[in-house]
Amino acid sequence: MRDLAGGEIDAVILSGAFGSLFEESFEAALLGELASTPPATVFRWGAKHLAVFRGFLHSFETHDPNEITRPIRYACEAGAKIIVTIAAASGLHRAYLPGDVVLVRDHLDFSGQRLMLDMEHRRSQSFTTIRYAPRLQERLFAASRNAGLRLLEGVIGVVAGPQFESRAEAHHLAKSGAHLVTMAPIPLLVAEASYYPVEVVALALVTNTYSAAVEAFSHESFLLAGTRMRHVLGHFLQVIIDAAGDPRS
Repeated sequence: MRDLAGGEIDAVILSGAFGSLFEESFEAALLGELASTPPATVFRWGAKHLAVFRGFLHSFETHDPNEITRPIRYACEAGAKIIVTIAAASGLHRAYLPGDVVLVRDHLDFSGQRLMLDMEHRRSQSFTTIRYAPRLQERLFAASRNAGLRLLEGVIGVVAGPQFESRAEAHHLAKSGAHLVTMAPIPLLVAEASYYPVEVVALALVTNTYSAAVEAFSHESFLLAGTRMRHVLGHFLQVIIDAAGDPRS
């Protein structure tokens, strides 16, 4: 990753189903491809260098937690200052509509994976604090106000998948405090990042809403909503990447 960038990477984006859409909307210079799992592309965006990992690895694909979190280690070893996760999610409340971009304030982990992390290759500290970067969150809300763009915030519930949630499960998640639900391994990725001096921001793209009128979630709706969100998402990503390397408050 460093070799392709000609130095340190400023920011790394880990995306789910929308990875290929970002490359179509970037006004960035392609520097090269990484033969990694998941695959990644290195770009120069203005004066900053970034890598985009296309897709998440999941436990239901028989990947273990250390495989799932490998992109975080690659990113931090390449000098990344900011890590962005972007996940497709389904709204559990009426305020979260298809097409909304949501800033993840916190998560509820129902996947059962985080405690399975292998601690042998971690640094000396076994206990860390999982935290989303408040500096970047504040910048994103300021940018949304200035540009007149809708940006919500919320707690995301994370399940293992691959099946979509039943009505009872969706109701339980909402009652537990989740505003959205996803299969993206966000808790694992954030937990791994907590061992490094890196800021993490998580965005969720609402692709559909779970309601009494909906019988099932649709994977096709994920891709359709992602296509519609490219402009708004690109604006927020620019704000985040511009902040890479700035002094932290």
